[in-house]
Amino acid sequence: MEIQDAKQARPHCELIAELLDSRQPKTEREHAAVREIERLRHDIERHIAIASEYATERDRLRAELADLQDGYSRLSRDFALAIESDSKHIAELAECREDAERWRYLRDDGCGFEITVREENEDGYESWVSGYPGAELDAAIDAARKGEGE
Repeated sequence: MEIQDAKQARPHCELIAELLDSRQPKTEREHAAVREIERLRHDIERHIAIASEYATERDRLRAELADLQDGYSRLSRDFALAIESDSKHIAELAECREDAERWRYLRDDGCGFEITVREENEDGYESWVSGYPGAELDAAIDAARKGEGE
């Protein structure tokens, strides 16, 4: 065969179109090729559908992850504020306990101290009284504090 007898190859898309044209007679091999092409096209369509489902699920999961990350950020911030607030309350509670211990020390032990209370009688005269029992002092203080709030 000489170079002058060589023919130019037909474009691929024309060959496939001819193979898939049901009006064109085909050999057994060509029928097999057509079935394989159709099977592969069906597989491609199925894989595209699966990929589309995966892309949709991926987008949904990304949105869910973003929401969870936002929630985590809010919770972390709220937790940090709660810890800070608790620390302040713990310090305040420790101060209150110290005050209570000082009061009990003065009220119960005294170590030489005696609590003297100013009383006012019905005529408006004041007097100073000492030697009250601790429970009476606590009750008198509670009553006086309630009276201040009224």
